[in-house]
Amino acid sequence: MGKGDNIMLNIEELLIGQNARLRHIVRFNNSPRIKDESVAEHSYYTSFYSLVLCEVLTEFGAEIDKGKLLSKAILHDMDESFSGDFVRMYKNATPELRDAIENTNKKLIDSVFRGLFNKQGRFEYLSKYLSLEWINCKDDSIEGEIVSFADFLSVLSYVLHEVGSGNRSILKYVKAMDEYLSSFNHFLIFQQYEEAKLWKNACEKILKELYQ
Repeated sequence: MGKGDNIMLNIEELLIGQNARLRHIVRFNNSPRIKDESVAEHSYYTSFYSLVLCEVLTEFGAEIDKGKLLSKAILHDMDESFSGDFVRMYKNATPELRDAIENTNKKLIDSVFRGLFNKQGRFEYLSKYLSLEWINCKDDSIEGEIVSFADFLSVLSYVLHEVGSGNRSILKYVKAMDEYLSSFNHFLIFQQYEEAKLWKNACEKILKELYQ
């Protein structure tokens, strides 16, 4: 057994393993597109927007765990490395279907991290930790609320770029996006911070203009 066999992190799995599938999974796959966006790209923008929102809210006195925030943002769509990208309207068609998908994802999410670590014992801890970070990525913490809103912003950004490039077909998603944005009304960030309320108002205005 060579010294390399004692390494904890499996570098090859990290670089080309299951997590790398996010490079190849195309979002909005049932709609005409001018430019494809992978789940990996979407995860980057969700993470970047989360970071920016965090920095601004911190200026207004919010206490945010930046490490936890970015963990949630980076991992929030990791389940799509094995499920692919479900269209939101389909995934939420019925409560039963939504719950079935969520429960299946919770059972399988560990498979994304299982091959990353070579040592038993410690591997179990690290794998379960990352799995829990994914499970709680959009919880009711301030970090979870920011990630949920940043996720929405990433979708809105893509739609705006597609429309700006001449793709009118993608406007069919705008109504669902408006409903999605309305589901954030209970978020504490929009109740406690006037700045955050203005963000939401700006998004509502953008969606209204897209309707026209």
